[in-house]
Amino acid sequence: MNEVTRLMRAVCLAGVLAVPLATHAGGYSGEAELGFVSTGGNTETSTLNLKAKLAREMGGWKHAAKAEVLSAKNDGVTSAERYAAALQTRRELGDRAYVYGLVDGVRDRFSGIPYLLSESVGLGYALLRGGKLTMDGEAGLGARQSKPRGEDVGTDMVLRLNLAAGYALSDTAQLTEDLSVEAGESNTITKSITALSAQVMGNLSMKVSFTVQNISEVPPGSKNTDYETAVTLVYRF
Repeated sequence: MNEVTRLMRAVCLAGVLAVPLATHAGGYSGEAELGFVSTGGNTETSTLNLKAKLAREMGGWKHAAKAEVLSAKNDGVTSAERYAAALQTRRELGDRAYVYGLVDGVRDRFSGIPYLLSESVGLGYALLRGGKLTMDGEAGLGARQSKPRGEDVGTDMVLRLNLAAGYALSDTAQLTEDLSVEAGESNTITKSITALSAQVMGNLSMKVSFTVQNISEVPPGSKNTDYETAVTLVYRF
């Protein structure tokens, strides 16, 4: 597990450092996010967090990567430590449909399941497009490796569903919702991210978000639901 942790840290750090480098390279878009986060559930703390996203389109292909680092200490004792990274590749099949492959990993030291890694392939479709309201849906199958606290790593098949919606409140403000469900034999993980963002000036925006994650089965002494409230500055390019 130490090797896994080091790998997750390296991937996240690479993603974060890639943002300023990508601004000087053609064909890339993305964002860097820094701000205040308050967490509850298995971890109750307030700290700063750092996120980065990169995307590149080449013909009918689109590649997207994201990374996140969250760490906090109280009186010299670590109270929160999470590293997350994901990579998705998709191939457009027309104006609305696409196929995708996704690898998504999380190393959360204080979660009931500290280690999660999933791989899936599936089909996506733009349900709504062209107006103030946009909506994309995805459905796929794959595998998930998880390590509940005090247990060995287990693998099970999963069904993944995802719904991403956005509503333009104005030319400079947007409300978004990202809802995902990953259901397997051993566990069902549901995650919702609701965010409101508004342009401050140029490429700089402010975002307020609320994240809830529920894990249906956790070890004794752990909580099923974690939540996170964040106020961040986002630089898009």
